[in-house]
This record gives sequence, structure tokens and C-alpha cells, in this order.
Amino acid sequence: MNTCFKCGPAVFLLRDFCNKSPFATWHWKLDPFRTDSVCDDVTEINLNKSAVDIADTQTVNCVKDGFYTREVLKTESGTVHRLIRNSSSQIMLSVFVDESYKSINIIEDNTESSGQGAFEFLGRIAMHSMIEKNVLPFHGVLMEYNGKGIIISAPSETGKTTHAR
Repeated sequence: MNTCFKCGPAVFLLRDFCNKSPFATWHWKLDPFRTDSVCDDVTEINLNKSAVDIADTQTVNCVKDGFYTREVLKTESGTVHRLIRNSSSQIMLSVFVDESYKSINIIEDNTESSGQGAFEFLGRIAMHSMIEKNVLPFHGVLMEYNGKGIIISAPSETGKTTHAR
């Protein structure tokens, strides 16, 4: 199942969105942003593994912390974002983003998380796409109280959604 969602001027098309277990249980989080309208300026996110030629790459960013190294490689047509386990040097997750942020594709997923690791990693990459479209993303929940909007921003797993219900 393909799903479109809109955040300001940014429109994303998720391919095979509800076919993987974590996406099937998280789809309600995107319900307020779902849209049937598709415009020319859509970022397509492909959740199935795609073959991408990553020969002739140049490392542009590499951050090693704790258990993982996050690496960004520049290719002729975009960037490859990789999550590498430090203890074994195994590539846990690899995602290709084309130069225009029109296409985001999973290349490799060895996280054994039924897609949840890829979903979270794609969320970080999608933030860059939003910034390219002049949308300022941040992590939070929006509530209404007495006709006014209240935004609560806090780290993951701190109970924002629970308190908003």
C-alpha cells in the first residue's frame, strides 16, 4: 500500500507503507498528515531494498559514538547514509538519497528489527528533505486546550503522546 503525507509544502510518498509490521502499527501517527493530492514536488521513500551503485564514493561525514558509526558518503548522484556497528564493522543500515531529495531508498537493512530501525533512520533523513522545502521539523506533539494549540517537544520515549491523549 502506498501512502502520501504532507507536512507544510513537503509531500512524501511512502511505498509499501503498511506492509511491514512496525509501519502497520505506527500508521496512525501519520493519519493527520495523510493526503490524496500529489504534486510534482514529491519525495518518494521506498521501503523495499533497492540496488544502488555506490562505486566511487567519498566520505563527507563520519561520527563514531558508543555502539555505532554514522557515515555519509557522496556519490555522483546523491549521498549514502550508513549505520555501522563498531564491534564488528558490519553495515547495519544503508540508505541512498538522490541529490534533489526526490528519492530515498533503503539499500541494506541488517538491523533484524522488522523494519523499525529503517523507519527511525528514514525519519532522520526525511528531516533534511523537509528543511530543503523550508519546513522546520522538530520532535513533539501538538495538543489543543481551550481553543489554543500547545506544542510539547521532548526526547523520544518521554510520554508526549501518552499525555496528549
